[in-house]
Amino acid sequence: MTRSPLFLKVFVWFWLTLFAMVSALAVTVRVFDPEIVGVRWTPVLESLSLDPYGAGAARAFEAEGQAGLRRYLERVVRHGDVHIYLFDASGKDLTGFPLPRGAQRLAGHPSEGREIQARVSFGQTLAATSATGPSGARYRVVLAIPRHQGSVAPIFGQGWIWGAVAALLVLSVVCYWIARALTSPVISVCEAARSLADGDLSARVVNPQILERRDEFSELGRDFNAMASRIEALVNAKQRLLWDISHELRSPLTRLSLALGMARRKANPEVAPAMDRIERETEQLNRLIEQLLTLARITGGTGPALTEEIDLVALVTSVADDAAFEASGAHRSVRLEVKGAGTVAGTSDLLRSAIENVVRNAVRYTAEGTAVSISIESQRDGKAILIRVRDRGPGVPEPELDRLFEVFYRVAETRDSTAGSGLGLAIANQAVLAHGGWVKACNADGGGLEVQIGLPVKATGFREV
Repeated sequence: MTRSPLFLKVFVWFWLTLFAMVSALAVTVRVFDPEIVGVRWTPVLESLSLDPYGAGAARAFEAEGQAGLRRYLERVVRHGDVHIYLFDASGKDLTGFPLPRGAQRLAGHPSEGREIQARVSFGQTLAATSATGPSGARYRVVLAIPRHQGSVAPIFGQGWIWGAVAALLVLSVVCYWIARALTSPVISVCEAARSLADGDLSARVVNPQILERRDEFSELGRDFNAMASRIEALVNAKQRLLWDISHELRSPLTRLSLALGMARRKANPEVAPAMDRIERETEQLNRLIEQLLTLARITGGTGPALTEEIDLVALVTSVADDAAFEASGAHRSVRLEVKGAGTVAGTSDLLRSAIENVVRNAVRYTAEGTAVSISIESQRDGKAILIRVRDRGPGVPEPELDRLFEVFYRVAETRDSTAGSGLGLAIANQAVLAHGGWVKACNADGGGLEVQIGLPVKATGFREV
C-alpha cells in the first residue's frame, strides 16, 4: 500500500504531539519539581566518602561556630568545586548559605550509621549522610555536585542516552501504527474511487479489515460500495435504454420510409416539397439512431475489437478530403498539415467516425470563407500522435468547454438551431477513450475552437516526414 500525504501528515503530527507532551512533562518537572530520582543508596556512590567533609564541617562548627564553618566551607568550594551544607540532628541549617532545592528535605530524612542517601535532579546531584562532631553531637551533611561535574551522568552512566534513543524509537513505532490505522481505510476508499472514476464500474472496497470494523471507516467503505453499485446500475440502465430505444425506433422509421416511397408514387406534384422534407427528417432520425447505437456499443463495451493497424495519416487524409468536398458547397475549405506518420492499434471505422465527427463539427461552425485547419504531429515524448482540428468560428464560452463531450450537450448559442444533435463529440470522445487516447477542447488564440485528439502509437512509433 502506497503512503499518501495524509499518512505522512498524521504520522508527523502524532509524533510531534507525543514529543511535545514528553518535552512539556520534562520542563514541568524541571520547573516545579526538579528531583527526578530519590534513592537511599546507589552503587556509583559506594566509593564516594562523605566522612572527611562531614567531620571537617562538624569540627569547624563546634570550634568556631557558624563563622568558622562558613570559612571552612568556602575553602572546600574553592578547591573541590562542590558545595557542602551542615544541618543539626533536627534538620536545621547551620551554614546560613542559600540552600539548593531538595537539600532541606534530604537533610530531614533519617538515616542509620553512615548510609548515603542521594537525589538526582536536572541541575545537580545531592548526597547526604550522617556525621559526628568531636563532642559526639550528631549532624547531617549534604554534598551538592553541580551539573558540569557530571551530576546526572555519573548516576545513570551513559544509559540515559540509550534510553532517550529507545524512547524515540518507541515513539516513532507507536505513531506509525496510529497513522496507519487511521489512514489505511481512507487510502483504500481513495483507490476504489480512483478506479471508479477511471471507468471501472465494478470497483469496490473489498478489504475485510475495513468493512468488518465497527466505526466510521467501515461505514464509509460500505456507503461507498452502495454508491458504486447504484452508479453502476444507473449507467447500465442508461446504456440499455439507449440501446433499446434505438432498436425500437428503427422499425417504425423503416416502415415510414417505405410508406413515404409509396406515397410519392401516388401523390400530386404539389406535395413533393413536403415529401422531400419528410424524407430529410427521416434520414436525420436514422442518423441520430445510428449515432445512439454507436454510442451505446462503445460505452457498453460491446464495440469491435481494437486489433487493426491503422495508418493515421491515410485515415485523416481521407476524412479531410471528404470534409473538404462538403465544405466547398458552403464556401468553406479544409487544410491538412502532416508533420509525421505513424500507426495506431484500433478499429478504423470507429476511429474514422471519431475524427470525422470532430472535423464536420468544425466545418459546420467555422465562419464562411475561412478554412478548417487539421494537423498531425508528435507529442514531446514521442509515444503519442496529436491531431489538432481548428475552426475560425465564434468559439465556446470557457465554462462550457469541459461539457462539450457530454451526451446531447449543445452550447447555449446553438441549442435553438437545427444543426447537430449533441452526439457527435460525445461519440468522438468515447471512441478515442476506447483507443486509449484523450480529447481536449480549448479556444484558440485569434478566435475559433481547437479540438485536440491524442492517440498512443504502436511499437513502430511516430516518424517525422
